[in-house]
Amino acid sequence: GSGPLSGSRHGSSVDFYVTSPVGRLEFNGTISGEKISGTYTISASGQSGQFSLHKVRDLPSGPLGRCATDEENNRAH
Repeated sequence: GSGPLSGSRHGSSVDFYVTSPVGRLEFNGTISGEKISGTYTISASGQSGQFSLHKVRDLPSGPLGRCATDEENNRAH
């Protein structure tokens, strides 16, 4: 599921969450170079695991625009 992303950064620590139809997904991680890694928890089910994000490229400055919803992505496939 997807929804609005909110969170914060304090030094090399990041915490962010997404509220979606499947519940709140909470991510807690650490920034190291161009990578963020840590753990996630899905509040509704208690499912948890690890995640890792890697920077691929720089984005231009300015508004990022609108991302497609899960429904729109699923329709395209």
